Amino acid sequence: MCILQRLGYCPKSYVRVLTQSNTLTIAREKAAKALKEKGDTPEELLQSIKENEAAAAEAQRVVDAWKAIVGEKTRREEAAKAEAERIAAEKAEEEARVEAERKAEEERKTKEEEEQRAAEEKRIAEEKAEAERKAQEERERAEEERDRIEAELDAQKADEEARLEAERKAEEEAVEKDAELKEDKKKPQLKDVVKAIYEKGKSAASRLYKMAFFDVAKTPDFMKKLGLTGDRFTIKYGVLSRHAGKDDSHSLTEKLWEELPDALQKPFAITRFGGNDKGYRLYTTMKNENGETIVVGVDVKNVGRDMEVNAISTIFGRRGDAKKTQKEDVLYTAENITPEQRSLLGQPNSDQYTGVRERNVSADKGSEKPEKKQEKQSVFDKAKEIADKEEKKRKAEA
Repeated sequence: MCILQRLGYCPKSYVRVLTQSNTLTIAREKAAKALKEKGDTPEELLQSIKENEAAAAEAQRVVDAWKAIVGEKTRREEAAKAEAERIAAEKAEEEARVEAERKAEEERKTKEEEEQRAAEEKRIAEEKAEAERKAQEERERAEEERDRIEAELDAQKADEEARLEAERKAEEEAVEKDAELKEDKKKPQLKDVVKAIYEKGKSAASRLYKMAFFDVAKTPDFMKKLGLTGDRFTIKYGVLSRHAGKDDSHSLTEKLWEELPDALQKPFAITRFGGNDKGYRLYTTMKNENGETIVVGVDVKNVGRDMEVNAISTIFGRRGDAKKTQKEDVLYTAENITPEQRSLLGQPNSDQYTGVRERNVSADKGSEKPEKKQEKQSVFDKAKEIADKEEKKRKAEA
């Protein structure tokens, strides 16, 4: 029996003994204590000590063997533990990788789903916007078409109303014109009174037409813009009577009286006379028997409520050498005016006031006696005085 068995240790307990770090020392102490308690002799004690030392050496060997065994086991356990830990780590790493891949896949799928959802929402929004745009365009086209149709209907209605209005006015004008023609047929005409004066004389004509006035011509629109705002040119019997049989410059033949209405429509010049806003002169293309240009004096007069006429106050012949008496403002000249006609506009005529015209004395008459020249001058002055009185009387009557 070894010292370990003597100490009460069984083989099954070797492992427990060997696992303790101070087993040998404890065994020695226990052996010495046992020998001391039994009271062996020193020789026995020495023998026992040797045996114990051998036992201790054996125990040391056994302990070393078991340590080797226990160390290998521990190493294997540690290796197994390390392997288990490695496997566990690899498993955990694999699980982490799988989990990460799963999460990444889920995130990818989630992102794809979100992108698909966003794309679908965008597509739906674009389709909705496109549908709204097309609907708006359709509404606008419908509105434009409605506006166009309404405009066409309004234009057609306006045209129809304008046509009806034009027809109504034309009918009214036709009725008025017909009435005027009928009335004109009843009224004495200018040619009638002129014929009566020249054929029957002033006395007979006066009994027929003393208080009458006569339409001569309508007023062209361009003359109304110049200030001749009357609708018609008219002439009183008194003006006709005064000009019949007067001097050569104021007297017209029957033929010239007949041509006067047309001549008034296209004068070569129109002037405002003497600063009078209502007084005008029309320079006609007619000429009297002396070759003088016939000028018609006109006054714009109000003859009723909102009714004006261009009343002819005088008619006279204008010669190129007439002396200037009053200022005339030229309002109109025809495009085809001649230099000869234009020269008349700078020299107002004094013959409209005189019964006997003043003649320029030519060079070959310079030898006339002073007495004869003085006699002619006094006759002219007297005639001018009479003409001035007649003009004042005419204006008073007007």
